Amino acid sequence: MEIVINSNNINNLLSRQELIMSINYEGALPSREEIKNKIAAILNKNKDLIIIQKIFSKFGIEEAKCFAKIYFTKEKLNEIEPKHMILRNENIKENENTSSNQ
Repeated sequence: MEIVINSNNINNLLSRQELIMSINYEGALPSREEIKNKIAAILNKNKDLIIIQKIFSKFGIEEAKCFAKIYFTKEKLNEIEPKHMILRNENIKENENTSSNQ
């Protein structure tokens, strides 16, 4: 998986960094967790402060666009982001395991 950052804006009002990226991959679309880990490695950020807002992909093309937000603090993340978006981005593998056990 290769990530190219197309736009990198600092939003001081909301205490976050906003990214628009292109993702080139082989096979299946990478999970949110894989994308978060790659962004954290590239930008040297804490992956717990990264929210993957949306992934846009097209059928048959191994390329996707992604919109992500990196908050400066956990408090700001919890204050600004909707609860469902936080849950969608936290411990994704743990959520998959609990749903398959039911």
